Amino acid sequence: MQDDPGTVTAKLKGIRDALNNRTNAVAVFAGNEDSISLNRPVADRFFASLGAHDIERAEYDFTVPEKSEALIIDSSIQYNQKNISYITLGFDGYEGWMTVAAYIVTDFYLKPLLRDRYGVYDPYCANENTSDGGIYICTYEDPNIAETFDLISELPEMLRKEEIDQETIDNYILSAYAYFAKPKGVLAGAIDAADAVLTGQPQDQTLIWMRQIKQCTPEKLMKWAEMLQTLSEEGTVFTAGSAAAIKAEADRYSMILDTFGTGDR
Repeated sequence: MQDDPGTVTAKLKGIRDALNNRTNAVAVFAGNEDSISLNRPVADRFFASLGAHDIERAEYDFTVPEKSEALIIDSSIQYNQKNISYITLGFDGYEGWMTVAAYIVTDFYLKPLLRDRYGVYDPYCANENTSDGGIYICTYEDPNIAETFDLISELPEMLRKEEIDQETIDNYILSAYAYFAKPKGVLAGAIDAADAVLTGQPQDQTLIWMRQIKQCTPEKLMKWAEMLQTLSEEGTVFTAGSAAAIKAEADRYSMILDTFGTGDR
């Protein structure tokens, strides 16, 4: 702003002009019949106050990230992550039983081994309940790098040898099912329903996931072990942490970023 105020103000005006447009705009409002009838003319007046012009398709040219990156920050501990997309794993998107499998991996291996043995504050396996997401393993406030990624590579074999029975799985099914069964407020539920229409999702998507949760079996865990194997071999790697720890593991990364100049201090 100080060096080139004209560029900054031009960009701000560009944002203003892009937002000042009612073409394809949607107003979502949740309430009872009386409040909806009161809101409708207000929404109409708001849209009428906006301009109307064609929307040009945005073209983005993002730099493709490396499959293994590290970011040096001013910290004595690390954040480590390994992730992979559902597409790479051969899935169209999230399925409910995956949450059960992620819970089991976290409780059986990540917490007892990474937290209790190696001092990681918060290790967990999780997944995104979207079509374009994936599964990931993260460690927050992690004093290590090598130990963490070495353990991740060992998870598939650990899970294959565990022979977890259906009774144990059922306990995790209950936990995952309870999470999805939590009631939502009337307004939040209405907004979610509207969002489902806009994004093309089924209105009963949560029920579909809940049915899939109940389908988790020892066979599904063996499938999860295969997915973890693919994660280990093909997943992306990311670490944010201290310069000393990252440089000690430099061969692990195809790119090391020092955006803040921390490594030179």
